[in-house]
Amino acid sequence: MNLETISSESLNKELAYLLGVYITDGSITTRIKPTKNCTFQLQVIDKDFAEKTLEFIKVIIPSCKGNVNKFIAEPSGFNKNKCIKYCVGVGFFKWKDFFLEQTGNKHHIPSLIWDASLIIKKWFIAGVMDGDGYISIVEKNRVNPRITIGIGKGEDGWIWEFKQFMEKLNVKVNKPEIIPAGYRNHKKPFVRMKFNIRSFVSRGLFFTVERKQKKIIRAIKLLKNIQERNY
Repeated sequence: MNLETISSESLNKELAYLLGVYITDGSITTRIKPTKNCTFQLQVIDKDFAEKTLEFIKVIIPSCKGNVNKFIAEPSGFNKNKCIKYCVGVGFFKWKDFFLEQTGNKHHIPSLIWDASLIIKKWFIAGVMDGDGYISIVEKNRVNPRITIGIGKGEDGWIWEFKQFMEKLNVKVNKPEIIPAGYRNHKKPFVRMKFNIRSFVSRGLFFTVERKQKKIIRAIKLLKNIQERNY
């Protein structure tokens, strides 16, 4: 892809998804010595998430020869025990400035995304939700199971823009909660935001992470059963 000609109209799903991944779980690091280089990095617990990210990087950088690597991560944050993580680390020198400038160093939703087509917006949201999104289903009460879908992020970042972004797509957003520092080892306050599951699904939004998308499919079935019982 030609960096100089990228616009909201020419933006493809791969780049939109990667921008979503970057502002959530991705990072770009620069090393000066012994040689100057720049690397896009991602460390996650879902192998398919890492594989999808690398697959899309290879679309925008055809010469990329990177691989997904597996390692044992030490306990941190939410994880009380050691766990398997999957890592992507690829050269990103030509793309560094584009990603930093478009996201305001991970503080803003790119202007290219705001003006893009609906399908491109969906892929950007998929990247964000694969990174920081969650969905839970509690079926203790089978008559009325509790389905929660949402996202959490530091309050000083792009999260407030994401609320506006989702509402412009007619996704209903519950009143955000500001969670104080210290909760589950978070060093800074963060915002937890929940979406109405029906409006999320009706807009055709999705995860690419299989573990999460399976819960979406399960939630749709539960909602359908509830609707049928009410008739």
